[in-house]
Amino acid sequence: MSAERRAGDRRRTPRRTGDRVRRWWRRSLVAAATGVALLLLLRVVWPAQLASMPRTARHTLVVGGRTRSYLLHHPVGWDAERPRPLVLVFHGHTGDARDVRYESRMDEAADRAGVLVAYPNGTGPLDRVPLLGGRVDLTWNAGACCAPATTNHVDDEAFTAAVVRDLAAEGAVDPRRVYAAGFSIGGTFALRLACDRPDLVAAVADVEGTMPDARCAPPRGTSVLLVRGSDDDELRADLAENRARARDTTGVTRRFAATMRGALRFWSAHDGCAMDSVPPIVRRGRADGAAWSWTAYSPAPCAPGLAVSLLVVPGNPHAWPDGRRPALFAPRAAPAVPLSDSIVAFFLAHPRT
Repeated sequence: MSAERRAGDRRRTPRRTGDRVRRWWRRSLVAAATGVALLLLLRVVWPAQLASMPRTARHTLVVGGRTRSYLLHHPVGWDAERPRPLVLVFHGHTGDARDVRYESRMDEAADRAGVLVAYPNGTGPLDRVPLLGGRVDLTWNAGACCAPATTNHVDDEAFTAAVVRDLAAEGAVDPRRVYAAGFSIGGTFALRLACDRPDLVAAVADVEGTMPDARCAPPRGTSVLLVRGSDDDELRADLAENRARARDTTGVTRRFAATMRGALRFWSAHDGCAMDSVPPIVRRGRADGAAWSWTAYSPAPCAPGLAVSLLVVPGNPHAWPDGRRPALFAPRAAPAVPLSDSIVAFFLAHPRT
């Protein structure tokens, strides 16, 4: 190579280095801008998955050969040496613990009442593959519903018992004050716990879910709070499916799964509540500048220490009343309804006797 060419290469080297640096900076800026844009998009489309979780930690345990997980939220001033009431909150079909935690605002109600809250994760077709912190279209084995939990014979009751057992062994939970709430199929699963494991839960709350359309023969009483929205088309469709299945069977429980009033009758009969006259009681209030109301059907009296009630929230779709939207296209809930606080108050008033 001639001396002139070598000199020319040396003269061009700084320019090439500068070009490479500029290209690197452009690519870095584009990557950073893309990442920020994706985060902003996720915050709009899927806010539940990006919500901060102060005083909330993820726990795992192995049940039936499966690694299962749940989120545990503890209130301000929590002392692990002081047993507290525990509220289990189960997500809806194709949701996860983060969804129902964000939507229900149960953390805030639990903080005000000083109780622990656990948000278990169900299972799904990809439950072993992490995706955005674990959300992979999870569900519960609530009896006749839902695949793949039913087809895989997932024992979600054993998982729930393991969560309670682990927390009770640490001294964090009062075993007499363990409660279960759930949204949609999570509410159905909460009722299944009342059917099959009344030794585990003292009271349950079903938000926008049906009765389990399978055998339900509780050996003891459990206080039950049923919640439905007047504009919940998805719940109406689920009840219609249960009515269709009820025509094909002689099972009594399936008939009670056909309407929410039927579920009210079932639990009232089981808990010794008088169903002769159940006048509707309308409760109204205002919060954050918005008016709210619900109609309560509460048969009384019931057996000592037990209560059953059905709340109908006007204008509420298939969503947790006064809840946040966990995703952009989720229905907008009826505002200002103090449901989570009311659920916690109902629970604390009914420990296991």
